[in-house]
Amino acid sequence: MVHVDIDSRQGEGPAVVILPGVGYTAQAPLLYWSARALADDGWCVATVSWTVDDAARARSREFVEDAYRRACSVLDRTPGLVVGKSFGSWALPIAVDAGVPGVWLTPLLMEDAISDALRSAGADHLAIGGTEDPAWLPERVEGTRARLVTIEDADHGIEVSSWDTSMEIQRGIVASVADHARHRVHRE
Repeated sequence: MVHVDIDSRQGEGPAVVILPGVGYTAQAPLLYWSARALADDGWCVATVSWTVDDAARARSREFVEDAYRRACSVLDRTPGLVVGKSFGSWALPIAVDAGVPGVWLTPLLMEDAISDALRSAGADHLAIGGTEDPAWLPERVEGTRARLVTIEDADHGIEVSSWDTSMEIQRGIVASVADHARHRVHRE
């Protein structure tokens, strides 16, 4: 099941699609605050929520690409930015192919389709992961023009052992998302 919500505070500004992880919803800190920062900057935010069952996992790429297309349909336009967390990074190939900039939080770089897409991505893409995240394999995307940010000691939730340090790191990531959208993404 896939559901798309549009932030009611925004009108006709540039659109962003927020794609969650399997267990990391758009209400989790990194996505919630990124969506809020983008909405405050005038973006029309389309937030996807989904239930990922075994059938969806078996066709992960198609499932996420279908959800992305559904969000575009609800928006009635191509987004100017995609923000994907983990499972949501299955949208990386379709975003790169369509020329849509992206922010990829803990992308699943062990998956060839995702690492191949990020390797061919331009500077309008930002990918962030942690050294303690088995999915963060920056060596698989060597040569990419995308900006890669590695957070020392961070796990797949981009958290470290200390809650207050984790919050500080995540605040910096949200600021990076907003900065990326302001300075690296053409807003129509």
